[in-house]
Amino acid sequence: MNSSSQTPGRGQQSSGQKTIPLAASYKLRTLYILLNV
Repeated sequence: MNSSSQTPGRGQQSSGQKTIPLAASYKLRTLYILLNV
């Protein structure tokens, strides 16, 4: 059971790392649009 618990934990970490850059890109895009306007 411990092995099964580690599998989803690892997957969650991968998803979290992918969300960080995505959120940063979204914020940068919003700032760029605001600056352009």
